[in-house]
Amino acid sequence: MESRPNKEGLYRVTVRVRYDDLVAYHPTSIKIPKDNFSNGKIVKHKLRANHNQEIDHIRAGITQRANQAEVMQVKITKEKLQQIAKGVEHKDEDEPVRISDYVSENLKDWNIVQRRKDHYKVIIKKIEAFQPRATFTDVDMDWLTKFEAFLFNQKLSTNTVNTKMSVAKAIFERARKSGLIKLEQFIYYKKPTYRNPKKEYLTEAQTEKFYQMVKVIEKPGVKVAGYYFLLGCYSGLRLSDCKRFNYEEHVAEGCIQIVAQKNKKLAVIPIYDRLQEVIDFVKDNPLTMTDPHVGKYIKEVFRLCGITKKLSFHNSRHTFGMQMTRKGFSVDQVAKMLADTPAVAAIYAQIQADDLREQMHKSFPQNKLKVA
Repeated sequence: MESRPNKEGLYRVTVRVRYDDLVAYHPTSIKIPKDNFSNGKIVKHKLRANHNQEIDHIRAGITQRANQAEVMQVKITKEKLQQIAKGVEHKDEDEPVRISDYVSENLKDWNIVQRRKDHYKVIIKKIEAFQPRATFTDVDMDWLTKFEAFLFNQKLSTNTVNTKMSVAKAIFERARKSGLIKLEQFIYYKKPTYRNPKKEYLTEAQTEKFYQMVKVIEKPGVKVAGYYFLLGCYSGLRLSDCKRFNYEEHVAEGCIQIVAQKNKKLAVIPIYDRLQEVIDFVKDNPLTMTDPHVGKYIKEVFRLCGITKKLSFHNSRHTFGMQMTRKGFSVDQVAKMLADTPAVAAIYAQIQADDLREQMHKSFPQNKLKVA
C-alpha cells in the first residue's frame, strides 16, 4: 500500500515487483482503509472478492511478462522492471526507442517536482512537432542544431530556447543512463547563452497601492489571488510555496519557516506588521486556483491600480528582494529569507546600483556631470 492516505483517509493498493536489489510498483485503482489490508490480501472490505480478483489478475500479468523477459534474455534495469510491472510491452533490443514513449512511460516515476514534469511534457510536444516519432538514434549535433533553429523559428526568446534545450539534454542524460543513447551524441552541443533578464518589481509605493486596492476588492477570486501576491511581496515566497503555505505548519517563533519546494532550502522570514496582516487573511483562505487564474486575477488588480509594468506572480519575489535590499539588509540576510544563494540575492544590490546610476544620469546630463 502507498505510505500516505488521500484526503478521504484511504490508501491506494500497489503491487510490488522485486528483482535482486531493484523494486518497481504497479499502482491499482483500489483505495481502502489501512486496516482492510493484510498479508497481501484485502480483508473486511465489502468488495474484497472483486478487489482480490483484480490484484490476482495484475500479479498473473506481471509473472507472464517476467517469464517472457527471461526467455528473451532481456537485461533487467530499473526501467525494464518498471515496464514489466506496469505492463509496458517489451521492445526488441535493436529497435530504436521513441523519445516521447520513453518520457511518457517513465515520467511518473522520476523524482522531480511537478513543475519540472510539466516542462518535460512541453519539450516532448516540441520534439514531436519538429520530428514526429523521433527516436534517440536520431539525436546528434546536426539534429540538435536544427531543433534549436526550429524553436527560434517559433519566435521564442533566447532564454526560453536555453531552458527548453536544457530540459531536452536532461532527458537525454536520463536515457543515457538507461543505455538508450550515447554521451557523444549530445555532450558537445552548446545551448544558446542565457542572459539575465532585468528583474521587474513593484516600488514600495506601488506595493502599498496594490495592498489598498486588494483590501476593497469584492470579487472573491481576485481578492484571494491579490492577497497571495502580497504574501510574495512581503515574504519573497514563490508561488509554489505560497500554495503550500499552512499557518499551523509554517509559522513558528515569530517567523515563516518553510522548506522551498524548488530547491529544498529553508526560508526563514521574520513576521513584521504588514506581513502579519496578509497572513491573517491567507491562513483562512487557501490558494486552490490554477496558476493561470492567479496570473489573470493579479493582472486585473494591476490594471485597477494603473500599474502598466509587464508583471507575473514571480515579480512579487523580486519586489521583496529589492525592498529588503533598499532597507539595508545584507546580501546574506536577503539570501536566507529567499532560501536562495548569495549570488542571486546580490543581483538585487546590483539592480539598486544600476537604478541609482540611471537616476543620477537623468538628474545630471553627461555634459554637466563633473567628476572630481
